[in-house]
Formats: sequence, C-alpha cells, structure tokens
Amino acid sequence: MKVNPYKGFFIAIEGLDGSGSDLIASKVAKILGKEGFPVIFTKEPTKGQIGRFIKKLIKERGEINPLVLEYLFSADRGIQMEDRILPGLKEGMIVVSDRCLWSSVAYRSLYFRPHWLLEINQEFIIPDNTYFIDRSCYQCSKNIKKTEDELAIYETEKKLSEVREGYEWIANKFGYCFDMIDPDDYKKDLVQEIIRRIKNHSKFKKINK
Repeated sequence: MKVNPYKGFFIAIEGLDGSGSDLIASKVAKILGKEGFPVIFTKEPTKGQIGRFIKKLIKERGEINPLVLEYLFSADRGIQMEDRILPGLKEGMIVVSDRCLWSSVAYRSLYFRPHWLLEINQEFIIPDNTYFIDRSCYQCSKNIKKTEDELAIYETEKKLSEVREGYEWIANKFGYCFDMIDPDDYKKDLVQEIIRRIKNHSKFKKINK
C-alpha cells in the first residue's frame, strides 16, 4: 500500500453503515475549517458520475454482483483521488474523507480475500490516519431501519457483524494508522475527541493556517 508522500494530512472517518460516521466526518471537517485550517471534505461514493451511478444501481437493484460493485467503487475512488485528494495533499491541505478504500476491504471481504482487495487498491494512497467509529452492530442496525439509507437498507445485524470482522482485520494489520474508537467512551464529546487525536498527529503539526 502507498503511504502519503505529500505535506498535506489525509484523514478518513470510517464506521459500519448506521454508525453515524458520515455526520461525524462532516462535523470534523467543518470545525477544522472554521478554525482556519485549509480543509477539503470528500466522501465515498462521490457525487460524481460513477458515484451517482453506484447509488442508482443500489437503489434500483439492491443486490449487485460484489465484483462489479468493487470495480465501480475503485473507479470512483481513482477519479476522486486524481481530481481532489492528491491536489489537496500536494498543496498541504487537510483532506477529511467520509470512508475510503478501507470500506471496500471490509465490506467486500464477505466475498473475497482481504489481501486480494488490497492488491486491486494498491495504487491508492492510504490515509495518514483513520478513525473508526466502533458503534455496536445492534445499534447500527436500528439506525439503518430508522433512516432507510438507500445504500444500507439491506444491511442486517448479522451482516454488519461480519463486516466489522473485516475492519478488525484492517486494524490488526494497519494499527499504526487505524484507530478504533468506542463512541460510548466519549458520548457527546466524540467529535472533539477525534479532533484532539488529529491535532496530536505529527502530520497535523505541519499544516499552516
């Protein structure tokens, strides 16, 4: 896997569907931006042509061949990497991403070997650090049913448990840049805890307002 060679700071917020990681990622980016730091917020899937196509497929068809889905996410990721992430990192900005290639590894590990998933994503830069919102599978399942998220509407508690095993595999292999955070430990201060960890990272100290 490729590490970030640029002066910018690449951050990802991850979590199971229903964990609230998307809202947390957005809040982190907004707070850092309000504090005067140069921030780019990205998400997967993107709002680009392929990202919109992924959402449309899932909404209309539900179950999609996992190999097809992986290649679509990889293509969407590649375009965003070239158009937004790499330029931002080269300019010394903070890139906060709602999900990244770790989602592909965790979710598609239900169908393929994690090592193979890493191989087909090996040309992408991995985040300098990832913060995984480790909310319980039960709570995530309840949240999905409440929101009826079109990208997660078919997720069950059992399937989420299997996906979490994929994230645990990532944490064991890439623990130097992957933090699993129990939101119950921080309650309403979860966003501030993530920001505190971000600011303690060596890469952050090189970012200029």
